[in-house]
Amino acid sequence: MDNIAILQALYDDVQAYADAHGGQAAASGTFVESLEILSARPSGFLAVVEWQGEDAASDDEWAGVMRNDIGIYVAINAGLQAKPGAALWLSPSGRTLLERTNAVRDRVREIVFTDNEDTSRRFNYRGAKQVLLPDGTPLRAFRLEFQIHNALPEPEYRNVNP
Repeated sequence: MDNIAILQALYDDVQAYADAHGGQAAASGTFVESLEILSARPSGFLAVVEWQGEDAASDDEWAGVMRNDIGIYVAINAGLQAKPGAALWLSPSGRTLLERTNAVRDRVREIVFTDNEDTSRRFNYRGAKQVLLPDGTPLRAFRLEFQIHNALPEPEYRNVNP
């Protein structure tokens, strides 16, 4: 399973959750694009799946196993609040940001790729961080960080000698 198929499966699952809970889902390829998506949604629940790149899983150049870094932004934009800090765990209506973040985290951790020998079976959860704008201003959003390994296809070697 390549990284495109992994991301599509993850996005489809996150989108199903967002749709079932009155939210929206989006996909992004860069941090700046993710910020643009987050700022374009003035209110409500939003989840953004972002591929953050890949690195070799080992120093063995022939292994061909890559570690994919994936972020999922979870946001609830609700405008100004009388007690903004309390919105993290208290909500007069609907689920709070922390509840949504926990639900998305748990849902992704439950995904298992059972019919695939080329991919880690599960996403490795690496933690959550508050989302900050480049100037340091915090958003009402968290970025969940995950990793998953996949094997590159076997290369078809070509002779390029003249």
